[in-house]
Amino acid sequence: MANDKRTEPAVAPDDAESNPTRSVQRALLVLRVMNEREIWTLLDLQKRTELPKSTLHRLLATLQAEHYVYSGPEMHGRYRLTRNVEDLSSGFAETSRFADIATPLLIAATKRYRWPMAAGVIDGVFVRANACTMPYSPYSMKPTCFGQKYELLSTAFGSTYLAFCTSKERRVLLSSLQRTIDKSAMPSLTTLRKLLRTIKAQGYGLRAGVTSGESSAIAVPAYSSSGDLLGVLACSTFSQLLDKSWVDRSHRTLTGVATQIARQYS
Repeated sequence: MANDKRTEPAVAPDDAESNPTRSVQRALLVLRVMNEREIWTLLDLQKRTELPKSTLHRLLATLQAEHYVYSGPEMHGRYRLTRNVEDLSSGFAETSRFADIATPLLIAATKRYRWPMAAGVIDGVFVRANACTMPYSPYSMKPTCFGQKYELLSTAFGSTYLAFCTSKERRVLLSSLQRTIDKSAMPSLTTLRKLLRTIKAQGYGLRAGVTSGESSAIAVPAYSSSGDLLGVLACSTFSQLLDKSWVDRSHRTLTGVATQIARQYS
């Protein structure tokens, strides 16, 4: 992980690309800076590296072509490192690796099933979407959920993660929640235990939207081949279409993707 110390540009800020050494220096600068956090916009990278925007855009295109950087249509112009940086940096290798494996599987599933899907990882007291297929679904309610943070207690993403994480991690997360949210928003321990037992027994978490303008969602856990919880997979629909048939089909679809992820994540 990078620290808070500013990484100064290693090269002059002009836009000359004729010097191969300068191009390599600039590419390494971009990778070092991107190692500081997971998601970047072009503008944020330009400010952080102080490179000309045109130069930065070309460097990012090259790094994408070499599979060190990813920016799919669902990310709306944002960028992240891929697991290929493991040989170069510690970075966000594990969450990036999960996204690298989950993204094409979720896209393929969405193209078959049509409904939008996403993958999420724990981020503090939230689950953050780090893969999203909304651009590939005709039924998406918004362009993307990439980077969005979901609360642990009130969303399918969050409640599913709480139900399937280890008891030790759950205690840490709930303790952190108690310090960061209004105590009146915390359910009783009895209510929470009942909810989590139900989710574990049925194998998925569910959030039903209250109004027709809201979405509803189902989520399942995603594990590595060794049984470590990697994150959560979710599928959403319009609230008025939420019924047992949709839940059953979505559960089967998400579980199938989770099985494929476990096979690939060794």
